[in-house]
Amino acid sequence: MSSDEVVSRAVEYLLAEAKYVCSLDEKSLAKAKKELNENPNERQAAVEQLREWILQQPHFKCCTDTRFLLMFLRRSAFSQLEARALIENYVAVTCTKLAFWGKDIDIHRESLKAVFEFGMFNPLPIPDDEGRRIIIVRAGSITSGMGFTNSDLFKMSNAIMTYLVQFDDATQVNGIVVLDDQTNVSPKMTAFLGLDNINKYPIRMKGWHFYNAAVVAQTVMSALKPFLPQKIQDRMFIYGNNMEDVYKHIPMRLLP
Repeated sequence: MSSDEVVSRAVEYLLAEAKYVCSLDEKSLAKAKKELNENPNERQAAVEQLREWILQQPHFKCCTDTRFLLMFLRRSAFSQLEARALIENYVAVTCTKLAFWGKDIDIHRESLKAVFEFGMFNPLPIPDDEGRRIIIVRAGSITSGMGFTNSDLFKMSNAIMTYLVQFDDATQVNGIVVLDDQTNVSPKMTAFLGLDNINKYPIRMKGWHFYNAAVVAQTVMSALKPFLPQKIQDRMFIYGNNMEDVYKHIPMRLLP
């Protein structure tokens, strides 16, 4: 999918915002009900309640589109209090520590188009057997002179992730699995992964698999891991250079 097609599809979704229609299949609907306390008959009322709360907050502003708010409600198992806390954390992180990730994102800009076309951040077209979206990250394949900066890299990665989660009901419910190819990734870049911010994003992280991580990178990740919620720690896996270990968690037939 080209960058222009991504923009076009996002515009279509926004135009359809007023008449949001849930696209979950029966299996995902059942999972949403069991794991996320989602009731289709009460879904819109929950969105409106959260929207009203946001509009009453004097200290921050954020998007109030139905699809955007559903990210937080589903991530919080439809707890209004947890969704509110998650939104406040999200706003704080995106406006302070990682503010440059979400600013000045114009994917028609040549440097951001270069990131997109390079394919460092690759959502695969077919989900796994549990409906989870698989994303392959190849940060180590980046070299100088490729036409974009680290800032451009993180901006586009953030934009793609937000697009995937905000505009795909199935991804919101079933979550994502990341296969992070650490080949040639520097320890500095590993330290900048923002692992401590994972729990502040409206994403159901179902697995983060680090393949071919160098010893130094493994040390960095091990140092950061204790600061993560236990649930996230249990879903992080670090491998050497044997793909057979990866296939135990991500079927080979789904990988390029």
